[in-house]
Amino acid sequence: MRDSTRPLRSALVLIPVLILLGACTDRALVNANELRLGKSASDEVVEIPLQPMLELDYLSRESIVNMRKKLVADKDSLLARAYNPESVIFSQIVSGKPWWGIIGCTVYGQGQRSIEGPSEESRFLLNPYLLVGVSSWSNEIWDLEKIERNPKVLTQADFPYCWQPSILRYYPARSALQVAYEVSAYNEGLARYKNYLKPAEVVDRFNLVAYNARDFGYNFLYVPIEECKNIENAEKVSAPVQIVQYIHCGGSSGYNGGCNNMSPLQKEINEFAIKSLPASIKVKLWRSHPGNINRQPDCTVFIELR
Repeated sequence: MRDSTRPLRSALVLIPVLILLGACTDRALVNANELRLGKSASDEVVEIPLQPMLELDYLSRESIVNMRKKLVADKDSLLARAYNPESVIFSQIVSGKPWWGIIGCTVYGQGQRSIEGPSEESRFLLNPYLLVGVSSWSNEIWDLEKIERNPKVLTQADFPYCWQPSILRYYPARSALQVAYEVSAYNEGLARYKNYLKPAEVVDRFNLVAYNARDFGYNFLYVPIEECKNIENAEKVSAPVQIVQYIHCGGSSGYNGGCNNMSPLQKEINEFAIKSLPASIKVKLWRSHPGNINRQPDCTVFIELR
């Protein structure tokens, strides 16, 4: 579970420390990886298969990075040059350590059960072409006493842990990609399992996960709320945001010895909410600081929340 989850904010307020850990260095702005976007004459559409969540617990960093390399190679027609995962993002993965699990992340929270379920970070790490993904605020909504009386409910195939993506398409000539999340399907799942929910309103909040964009050389992003639909951001952002997200082994899980997860909390991209469905998000990406938000982006990500 990323350190940016709402219950764990207090542990992640020392941005200077994060900078020292490698979240922001000159090296991060000189990326070797590059996508073949804006360089295609034909108006092709490239469909990217989406990978399901996978258990990463106790694997070596090398094996995880190799999985990522293979998934990138499966669509190497999108690459402008050979791919090597950026060390500033992935070098602090610790081999032999557990990862926050999706069950731990969304149901149990911190503690010894935090690693249960497929590794939640695999949603992004093993979908490398998902440059900017969405992580729904799905924790703190379940009644643990009711879950404990019937724990098998968590093994049901339709149990709604989080929003799930259904489409990832690239439009290389347009330097754009389309992502769709089936939020309505998730909400229908909540209705099916409403007897296990706490008696409180479930709010459609989410944050953006963009270290895949950073890995491919897109170091800055901006979400023009006025060009989105039914979206609001509690943080009134008016300038490009540098992406400093990376993977490390931290203590946010409360699991003995720590877990691998994403860090740090970036409030500028952590405070979004849906006002109503359907909704859409436009994310502008730049390789270097654009100077201002009106400069033509190097890539645009269109996210549909349906």
